[in-house]
Formats: sequence, C-alpha cells, structure tokens
Amino acid sequence: MTNSDISEGDVNSQPLIEHWLELGFTPSTFDDVESLSPSEFETLQTTLHSAVELIQRLEPFIISEEIQQMREEVNDIKNYSDVQERFQQWLSINAPWEPGYHRCYQQWSGDEETKSHYWHIIAICAEFDESSWASLIYCNHSFLNLKIIRTSSMNLNNLSRMNNVSGRCWKKQCSS
Repeated sequence: MTNSDISEGDVNSQPLIEHWLELGFTPSTFDDVESLSPSEFETLQTTLHSAVELIQRLEPFIISEEIQQMREEVNDIKNYSDVQERFQQWLSINAPWEPGYHRCYQQWSGDEETKSHYWHIIAICAEFDESSWASLIYCNHSFLNLKIIRTSSMNLNNLSRMNNVSGRCWKKQCSS
C-alpha cells in the first residue's frame, strides 16, 4: 500500500484499515480514522508504511529480546517514532553495518526475487558476531552492485559457516 492508494475524494478507507489490522497494528489506531481530514489520513498512511518498513528491518534481529519488545511496541503506531529511534541506537551498538546496507535497499526493491535476496543477505549478516563487522562494512560498496547478488549471497553463506566454525573454535580455546 502506498500513499497514492487513497485520494482526497476517497471515503472508503475500510479495505486499508483491514489490511493494516492484518499486519498486526493495534485496532485503536483506527478508531477515529473516518473523521480524519485527507491530509491527516495521508500522514497516518505514511507513518504506517514507515512502520511496516521498520518491522521488516527488525525481523533479522528478532532473536534479541530488545528487538522482540520493539516489534511488539511498534504495533501501536503511536510508538513508531520512539521505536525507530531506539532501533537506530540498538543498531549503532549491535549491528553498525546495517544502516549502510539499508541505504541500498531502494536499489534492491525492484521485484520480489531481488527483495528476497536482499533480506536473505541481511539475515545472514545478522548472524555474524562483531569480529565480522569490519568486513561487512568494507563489503558495503559491493552491495550496491546488483549484478553480484548471487555471488554476495554465496560468499556470505560461506562466511556464515566460517563464522560459526571460528566461533566454536574460539569458545573451545577460551574454555581451555
């Protein structure tokens, strides 16, 4: 759903509301939606669209209890700005590479297969520990080149396997 889904003369917002409810947004968000002016409705629609994008960004990190809490809180659209700010702070500590990759998202959002590759790569990167972050930040420039999607995905899968092995080796070495 985009901002153009509702024109100023369109009064039937029910299909959009049903869609937003299906996405998990709190029903009270839409209590007074019929009384909103067209510009207020467009602002609500823009905020909901941004919240859906934020939810997508939260998903690769959902293993974190803090992210799980943010995911729940963003269902109430009144919390969107606060959750967005907290997520940015969380990223700066726990996944400093992600904002650089996310800046490339528009170039990856052409079709569903390309989006799927993007989210697959992000999910793999989210599994890396902090020893890999410098490499992820360094590789960000390659992330812009859509011609190497499959190569990037394959290389990240290999790195992920190596990261798991090196993590196990490091744990064994530390416990000795």
